[in-house]
Amino acid sequence: NGFMVAMKLPDGDEKTKAFKEKSMQDATIYATEVPLKTMQATASALPLIRAVTERGNQNSLSDAGVAALSVVTALKGAHLNILINVGGIEDKTKASELKTLSNKIIETAVPEAEAIYEMIREKLSK
Repeated sequence: NGFMVAMKLPDGDEKTKAFKEKSMQDATIYATEVPLKTMQATASALPLIRAVTERGNQNSLSDAGVAALSVVTALKGAHLNILINVGGIEDKTKASELKTLSNKIIETAVPEAEAIYEMIREKLSK
């Protein structure tokens, strides 16, 4: 929303154009940081899902499996939002930082969530 508001700012003199460009950059960075925070919050659920899987009520295993799958979907969806937005960030250091952080979460949290799902699937298949 912030980006759309910034886009509607008037194009006038150089000062106005600079303000508009800064507003668009700030909005793009914010639009990238929000899904990164979503990824971080989502990944933080994995220890809880693992605990339910390993020590929780066995009747809750399917719920834990759905939670693990939901984590994967949420992480990948947020990651796509980051990837589409970083290209519009002029500060390449900031863009690289955001992309690197999101890639690290994908590389660690998705395999963990998938491993939890497989653990659950194996338990339910016995």
